Amino acid sequence: MSSNKENPEEGGGGGVPLTPKLKSSSSGSINSKIENPEEGGGGGVPLTPKLKSSSSSSESSKNKSKRNTKMKSNKTKKVSDIGIEKINVSEIIEIPSSYPTEFLEFAAQNGLKAPNINSSNGKALSVMLANPGKYWDRESADAFVAKFDIKTRDSIQLFNKHEQWGIKTGEIRGKNYIIFPYLTSNKHKMRKDFKFDGSVAEKNAEIEKIKSTIKTDYIDVPNDQWQLGHKNPESDDNKSSNLVLQPPIQAKYRDKYIFMDTLTKIPTPKTLVEDFKSGKSPYTIEQMRNLKKRLNEIADL
Repeated sequence: MSSNKENPEEGGGGGVPLTPKLKSSSSGSINSKIENPEEGGGGGVPLTPKLKSSSSSSESSKNKSKRNTKMKSNKTKKVSDIGIEKINVSEIIEIPSSYPTEFLEFAAQNGLKAPNINSSNGKALSVMLANPGKYWDRESADAFVAKFDIKTRDSIQLFNKHEQWGIKTGEIRGKNYIIFPYLTSNKHKMRKDFKFDGSVAEKNAEIEKIKSTIKTDYIDVPNDQWQLGHKNPESDDNKSSNLVLQPPIQAKYRDKYIFMDTLTKIPTPKTLVEDFKSGKSPYTIEQMRNLKKRLNEIADL
């Protein structure tokens, strides 16, 4: 029998309040809950259900947000998160004679082989590690090699090539610094456990084959057989900036690729679509997503 007797606390008549009929979760409206007598009811008699209001949901979201904020604040901040500033080379008194212990442990754990600290690259790395939160550009690189009389043909390459052997560096163009806490670079992850599928002799034979092909198709081709072609085959721009010298072998690529220079090429949009449909896309799914995002951003151009 369904009761419609009002609760005494809500202004109704006397009598003992009946146990309320709870709405199931499937109703999707109000999530009712009977309070525990020990939490403020008393007497063991079920009290009027405490209804969850929209404010309690809001409070729950706020508390969750606070917890997430607290958790984030407890994490070690990265150099890239706290901002960086340009190194002042005049403040560097001497080049460290050894790498930081924490770095050496990280390198050992991840199988990284850092450059010899007495080499030009090693000296540059040591001052980068000793100055977290500081970035190096060409000006500071030039000042560094001049101050410490370091021989190099290009000072900035002492600071911008460290991802090659495995340490993660900053992604801000023109600003070179080591990410802290230390991370391994994508190049290291890609090369880890990579091995040629064959013997040393087979590997050397393959290398010689590649070198021979390059020699035949590029080096030994007489100059009068080289041709002037469009970098972008889908453009009618005949300015010199859109023209490139090419040997005859590249004729087969001209309608399918855009040439950045004589050797470097990328698929035209049409070729990329064809490759993607045939499962031969040179890009990973993540790269395709990034490309899609960028194309959507410039869709109105």
